[in-house]
Amino acid sequence: MVSLGKRGQVILLTSIVIALIILSLSTVLYTQTTSKNNYINSKSNRGDYIYYNIRNSYRNILEESETVINVSNPFNTTVLRDSENQLNDLCSRNGYLVSFQNKSYNSTSQLAKVTIVFSGENLKYHERIKYDLS
Repeated sequence: MVSLGKRGQVILLTSIVIALIILSLSTVLYTQTTSKNNYINSKSNRGDYIYYNIRNSYRNILEESETVINVSNPFNTTVLRDSENQLNDLCSRNGYLVSFQNKSYNSTSQLAKVTIVFSGENLKYHERIKYDLS
């Protein structure tokens, strides 16, 4: 386990909360925009949008874990696991399932890899994503 300083915990927790708020607000704004412009707001379009925001939110969480806390592996923080659980809860409330698997981090190249599995009604992503944290 990596021990976080009080300042690191506060900054990381704040960034996670901001990422989750952005994810929630973007979902609401997307729904309002598609309704306002008379587009079809199908579940798959909404799911695509939520998945895109999860990818970006996860990048923000990893970057904050790696830079603020200055750990050898950002995947080994309890704050990151808590953030994953919060993203999972948010997806569940919207009718989707998400999991983060096969996590690896190369500290020399600062390259993080994770497989994100995201599924819902008529929708399934299984994608290996590389995040360059340098």
